[in-house]
Amino acid sequence: MQVVNQCTGEVIPLEEVAAASLSNPANRRKAMMARIRGVEEFTKAREEVALFLTITCPSRMHARHFTGAANPAYDGTSPRDAQAHLNRVWRLATRKLSNAGVGISGVRVVEPHHDACPHWHVLVFVRPEDASKVTAAIQAYALADSPDEPGADEHRFKVEHIDPKRGSAVGYVAKYVSKSIDGEGVDVDDETGDTGADAAQRVVAWARAWGIRQFQFFGVPPITPTRELYRLKEFDAPSQALKAAHDATRSNNYGQWLHVVDAFEIAFKPVYVERDSARYPDEVTKGLRGLLGVAVDLEAGVEITTRVDEWRIEPRKSEAQSGDLSPPWTRFNNCAPIDFKGNFQTKGQTTLQGMELGDVGGGNRSAPHRAPLPSAGRTDWRSERGEHMQFAVARKNTALTGQAGGVNA
Repeated sequence: MQVVNQCTGEVIPLEEVAAASLSNPANRRKAMMARIRGVEEFTKAREEVALFLTITCPSRMHARHFTGAANPAYDGTSPRDAQAHLNRVWRLATRKLSNAGVGISGVRVVEPHHDACPHWHVLVFVRPEDASKVTAAIQAYALADSPDEPGADEHRFKVEHIDPKRGSAVGYVAKYVSKSIDGEGVDVDDETGDTGADAAQRVVAWARAWGIRQFQFFGVPPITPTRELYRLKEFDAPSQALKAAHDATRSNNYGQWLHVVDAFEIAFKPVYVERDSARYPDEVTKGLRGLLGVAVDLEAGVEITTRVDEWRIEPRKSEAQSGDLSPPWTRFNNCAPIDFKGNFQTKGQTTLQGMELGDVGGGNRSAPHRAPLPSAGRTDWRSERGEHMQFAVARKNTALTGQAGGVNA
């Protein structure tokens, strides 16, 4: 397959496009780590502290114990339902914090236990005076379900205050991010004993099978405007705010991007246009065209076009060189099969079963006869095949009758 520019005719192999995009796990991991690093730098400038939280489901949602034995208290909760439970816990806790005027930001990573039940690792940045409120609210909702079961206080909610002198916040979450993408830098998975690459494949397959979102940022602007502005190598910005945002994007400095967006109160909204579907004929879909930007130094919103060319995925055209075989354009073989049983033997032709060894290896070699195409002798072929099938059914009925008689005797 290849990608063709419908405006300029430029052709790029699809594998090169995939290798350079976020479809490549290595690129996805690097982009994820760069964004987490930017969030840490932005919050550090605001003198916020970092918390590393681990949230686990109640024991009734776990199919098996850590030893592998079946859990008698398991109530049949699927990994998707368990993920919905964790989402509900997080949503209730953050709503309570928002009503109290507590703002948080960070990223959460979801991983499976040995029995496929999900658990969350959450990196939270918050003002120092609000850190205790955050931990108290999340812990309360995490333990609201089955709070008195053994080990609930110990395993259901854990919090670790990250000391900048001992290491960065990115270092705490880097292992979980890598293990959930491609396993780079992870030698052995502590829970399964697999290599980092094998564990990553299992985690990705688990997330796709159950429809679970592996990563989610919160408290920061969406990533789409950042990626769209990065597409513009040159940008004649109508304001200083948009110029600074574009410069931060092109320099791959997500922390500076957050600082510019916060300082100039920039807000972006994606702009979509209708276009013909590349998958189905006579169907219209919506495609991303650009952004609508608003800032303090703009009197009105400014539309920024980030996608001018139209690309389409098409089959690659290959031309066979002189003397080479051209690849087939269809997966079907229109050649008739070899007639091994001689069902279609005609006068003067020899079947494969009737050949002598000398005929096969000698100079008087005869090619095996092939079945006629449906256009030649179609009626005779079907009638003869019907006779063979009737004979086979009669033999089967006779055998079954004999077996029944022996049993009855």
